[in-house]
Amino acid sequence: MLNTISVRVERILTGMVIAGFALLAVGFSSAPIFEGPDEYDHYQFVRFLVEQRRLPNPLEDTGRQYHQAPLYYTLIAPIAALLPDDAYQQYEDRFNPFRG
Repeated sequence: MLNTISVRVERILTGMVIAGFALLAVGFSSAPIFEGPDEYDHYQFVRFLVEQRRLPNPLEDTGRQYHQAPLYYTLIAPIAALLPDDAYQQYEDRFNPFRG
């Protein structure tokens, strides 16, 4: 009897954790694109990997996110290479006019 109750409580708690994670994931990902002040630079890092097919030198290129660990960017670069970039080039300064 005690084992059945603990399994039920464990399932309920696991479901609550998964539901909470899903709500937080949706909440944090629903902001407008390029809303954060550094998102433009993160995107430029990915575009650099796609176009140059190499990691940038953090000593040569300053003021961007090139000092960040490259695993995330290298994982997303093959996906970004498949997506068209024409519209971004046309509207890049309109995404977040407060970008500094």
